[in-house]
Amino acid sequence: MAEQVGGAPPRRELEEGEEPDKGAVDDDERKKKPFEGFVEKVLLLVIGFALTTALGGYLTNQYRRETAKTEFEIASMQSDISRSIEVFQSISQLMDKRLFRMRRLHDVFNGNVGAEAFDQRLDDYRASLIEWNDNLNRNRALYAFYFPQAAGRPTQDVDCGSSFEAIRQGFTDSHNELQKLIDKKPEGAPQKVQTMLDDLNVCIYILDEGMLLHIADLRAAYKEKLANQ
Repeated sequence: MAEQVGGAPPRRELEEGEEPDKGAVDDDERKKKPFEGFVEKVLLLVIGFALTTALGGYLTNQYRRETAKTEFEIASMQSDISRSIEVFQSISQLMDKRLFRMRRLHDVFNGNVGAEAFDQRLDDYRASLIEWNDNLNRNRALYAFYFPQAAGRPTQDVDCGSSFEAIRQGFTDSHNELQKLIDKKPEGAPQKVQTMLDDLNVCIYILDEGMLLHIADLRAAYKEKLANQ
């Protein structure tokens, strides 16, 4: 057999039934281990990157959703406060306007002003009555929507409840008694009307206070929401 010149000796084929050389097998295993270790590390890096990317994307999406939800809630609370203030001003001013016109007209009957003021003050009252009736259902709905739990301080002097409907009924009852004076009916009683208007004035104040307290609660909840943002 010719001698091999240079390089590693040729790999000898195993004879039938001959066991492979253990040293050669160990050499092959040692050569495979570094490669297998590298592959495992690469797989771990790929898996770790994929999990980190997925988890990061999920957390980022959740954060964005929570942030958007919080911003929406804050904007809604701001809108509710602003709109509640507008509704309060509208209802309160209209109640005060009608009550004031009723008092001015009643002054004619209790002798505080002369009879010559009757026609003008009656016209003024009728104008405020028309304005009240034009906005009655609107204000009733607005009050129910924006002030569902509004309640002013209780009073032992006047039983007027704490709702818009109680004020509406108070105006109706006072109007009916005032109309008796306008029509010069014998059962008309200026002092009775005076008492009813005084009681109605207290009830309006209590209703105003209840609406303002409700707005104060909305503001407190808004500040708390901002603090916890």
